[in-house]
Amino acid sequence: MGLKLPEPFIERIKNELGGEAQKFLDKLMTDPPISIRRNPLRISTNELPIDTVIPWESDSFYLTERPSFTYDPSFHAGAYYVQEASSMITGQLIDQIQDKQNLELVIDLCAAPGGKTTHALSKLNKDVFVLANEVTSVRLGALRQNVIKWGHSNAAVINYPVDTIANTGIQADLLLIDAPCSGEGLFRKDHDAVDHWNAENLRKCEIRQTDILSHAATLVKMGGYLIYSTCTYNSGENIKQLADLIKSGYFEIEKINHEKSWGLTEIIEGEAIGYQCYPHKVRGEGFFIALLKRTDKLSENTNSNYFKPKSAFHALSKEEASLLPEFLTGYQDEIQIDKESNMFYAPHALQSQQQFMNIRPLFELGAIKGRDFIPAHGISMLDEFKRLYPKLELNKDQAIKYLKKDTFTIENYEQKGWHYATYHGNNIGLVKILENRINNYLPVNLRILK
Repeated sequence: MGLKLPEPFIERIKNELGGEAQKFLDKLMTDPPISIRRNPLRISTNELPIDTVIPWESDSFYLTERPSFTYDPSFHAGAYYVQEASSMITGQLIDQIQDKQNLELVIDLCAAPGGKTTHALSKLNKDVFVLANEVTSVRLGALRQNVIKWGHSNAAVINYPVDTIANTGIQADLLLIDAPCSGEGLFRKDHDAVDHWNAENLRKCEIRQTDILSHAATLVKMGGYLIYSTCTYNSGENIKQLADLIKSGYFEIEKINHEKSWGLTEIIEGEAIGYQCYPHKVRGEGFFIALLKRTDKLSENTNSNYFKPKSAFHALSKEEASLLPEFLTGYQDEIQIDKESNMFYAPHALQSQQQFMNIRPLFELGAIKGRDFIPAHGISMLDEFKRLYPKLELNKDQAIKYLKKDTFTIENYEQKGWHYATYHGNNIGLVKILENRINNYLPVNLRILK
């Protein structure tokens, strides 16, 4: 059965698009394009069915068909991220901002499952710290794992209500708000969004977005930037939100740099300007995006009204530091330890943000057990430590068995001890080679279940 669109949605589109409406509606009856974005920290492979480069993101590609990403070890290594093409326009805006000023802190306010966060990490300079927040706890695990796979140490994941973050006094040079929305732009691939579409839900989304944006001025430094986006066509969630925000006096709109051939549609209401992706014009899904700059028309409020609980992590004591393996001694000021004596990588950029709120370090390095250092999965994903252990290169069959935590064998391999299990040179996890077996240290929650 084909996609059945709500009649009120069809009527609204006909009013808004006029003579183009039928082309738009016809396009919604076709299959959505599949696209991926490569990780600059990983070795690229040629196993995917690559079609063409996405015009606005040079390291991203359309695919000719959808492969089984679950059974591609490169996907588990973080070699690429499966992301909808229209939403990758965010990278163009990040480039545009970095051309104008230096950034220190980026906050991705509605970050799960991690597309915008990992994209920002690929685009930003290494010394820019990215704080990815997700309010909904059930989505936190996917966000954390996707950012860990991406391997950039200049990131952390938090789980706070937006008003709580605003009350800490923290301020970003760039705030990303990919707002929860009605999902009209994803109707082709998410039929649940069609089933849940109604006027009441649209209004709830608009109220939620207004509430999120009400904290934007508090969270953006003077002269900083806000990128606002949704995956919907509804003006009440898009351009009208921007028009109201501009009236507050804290922000002014900035036009974005784009090629006419990309097919973006400029949407204007008063001083507000946004850019809409329609699938009959853009090879991608429905997406709305805008760039705003924090102005100095009104006074700033950086007061903190937040009481920070005691952290579950602490810096290494002298005794704990004395137990570090030699390869970690140069990092002792950037290691924090939890109550179970597990060590985590906490770069100085992360520590400077911990003054505002409790932030759990993302990458677990390992723990001291007796006289031995037992590495954790996180150390295998970090770019800083990707050459720490010898690499055990696996073929695809072996790599899939590893990712399922099944038993696999290696012929004529004599070097014992800890190794990185790799596929096409990219780390997928840790193994320990013993005399008669190979111990698989992939975390149970990451194994392939199918």
